[in-house]
Amino acid sequence: GINAEYMGEGSSCEHPDLVIAFNAGIWGYDDWRPSLAALCRLPRLTPVVITAYTMEESDDDADVLEDVVMAESGVQAIHAHYSCLWRPELNPFGSMKSRATVTAMPGRQYRDNAVWQAWALGRPAVCTA
Repeated sequence: GINAEYMGEGSSCEHPDLVIAFNAGIWGYDDWRPSLAALCRLPRLTPVVITAYTMEESDDDADVLEDVVMAESGVQAIHAHYSCLWRPELNPFGSMKSRATVTAMPGRQYRDNAVWQAWALGRPAVCTA
């Protein structure tokens, strides 16, 4: 994932045009939370695409993302914004090949990038005209 310090205020990092997190498992790693919060504070809305192995994991990723965005908005509503571009859905570009996973739930099929969702995170542009 991106590093919150790398994207932080005063960073020499250019603003990303697009952020993609392939099979990120956001739901399973608290380390994602600071990075997601940093994305919410980007200087302009930025598309963020997150893929997952299964629909269930993608739904869980969305829950974590919504929690982080709400926490950011609650603390600094003027500094954070988001909109869902699309909810978790089957990715037409995802792998068709099943992936052997030792910890797989019975009956659940895992495929690389099988499901995707997209969000616009950051601060909305302000018109000064």
